[in-house]
Amino acid sequence: MPVCCHSKLLALLGLLLLGITTAGAYSPPYASMVMDAHTGEVLHAKNADAIRHPASLTKLMTVYCLFEAIEAGKLSLQTRLPVSSHAVAQAPCRLGVKVGDRISVKDAIHGILVQSANDVAVVAAEALAESEVEFAKMMTRKARALGMTQTTFKNASGLPNLQQITTARDLTKLAIALRRDFPQYYHFFKAQTFHFRGRTYRNHNHLLGKVPGVEGLKTGFTNRSGFNLIASAKRGDRRLIAVVMGGASWRWRDKHMTNLLETHFDGDTVAKSNEDSSNIEDLIQNVATEVPVGEPQEEDLQDTQQTEMVLKDLDPSPTVRRPQPFVTPVLRPVSLEPSPSPPTGKSQGVWGVQLGVFKDHKSAHKAIQIAATQLSVLKKGTTSIPLIKAKKKHKKLYQAQVKGLTKVTAHHICQHRKKNGLDCLVLSR
Repeated sequence: MPVCCHSKLLALLGLLLLGITTAGAYSPPYASMVMDAHTGEVLHAKNADAIRHPASLTKLMTVYCLFEAIEAGKLSLQTRLPVSSHAVAQAPCRLGVKVGDRISVKDAIHGILVQSANDVAVVAAEALAESEVEFAKMMTRKARALGMTQTTFKNASGLPNLQQITTARDLTKLAIALRRDFPQYYHFFKAQTFHFRGRTYRNHNHLLGKVPGVEGLKTGFTNRSGFNLIASAKRGDRRLIAVVMGGASWRWRDKHMTNLLETHFDGDTVAKSNEDSSNIEDLIQNVATEVPVGEPQEEDLQDTQQTEMVLKDLDPSPTVRRPQPFVTPVLRPVSLEPSPSPPTGKSQGVWGVQLGVFKDHKSAHKAIQIAATQLSVLKKGTTSIPLIKAKKKHKKLYQAQVKGLTKVTAHHICQHRKKNGLDCLVLSR
């Protein structure tokens, strides 16, 4: 099974185990734009200049920088890039490369665009700069050079960072630049599958091969961004670039993108498009309950809030966090500060916390280890990884739990983790 957890079973169990059967309350901020790629005419715009989070659409800039390095003679498609421990430590989706491996630039591009591999995005970043941090600065400078005035990058993958921001208009500019500056590499965006080391990965862009003329580009999801998609489509002599951000489900996102493309290829007026999107918030609410619980959620189970640090909330509108139990959190060490009015109780050592639900015992154990390095108070408890036997196909899942804590400690731990957007459930005796 691929490292990225996007199978039907895991999508179903991830929702059912957490008591989430619909996404009816999930309404991320929406934005969209459609532009004629040849004339630059804006055919449709809704919240096009509002600040949004790009999620894995970030990887389009990572790939732009790779293309630029190839054209400058710094790399070739055959150049083999080294894999660092930092790259391997990235949250899913991953390609599963190991420390010390080397991956060709060609495979790296496919891995980034088809599998949306966060580990390979970091491999590319470290090949082009001293560190991922420095690469993010390079990305931001390139964004400015391309006229993306409202975009700031903080990492190469799109994993959650509240300071990583963009707009639908800026992303449209990036998509146009990719085609304009590197037409010889545009075929990479059309790949529906990618074969690597005995595995076949399918592109997360469901429109490829289904909607006439679609030739890329990228999907993305985080809890704050919603379901994002940027698409390029060509029919006859006309090419459109379209961006949809903040979908309540991948099904709704894909349907809305298809409608936008069909509307403007058919030559309907801009007024009609804007009228259709004026009630977009209502549309999101209406289709939210249509989330296909048992269908693939592609990368939608990957770059989640589990690595999202509370920095500065750039979007004051409330969003519902959907816990994603299949991601191992990576945080900097912090101290656990007591709350001003912590819960009280006489029972000692009979409480615990659950840190997530995982597909194998090793992942659950690793999640506990990582959490313990951040919150040393967890070391006072006893590790417990009970097995859940799922009804469907007799699959197994593992709960990462730490027991033997006091009530106050358990509540403090969950208070801290939830503040940082991480899963946590207090367990009582």
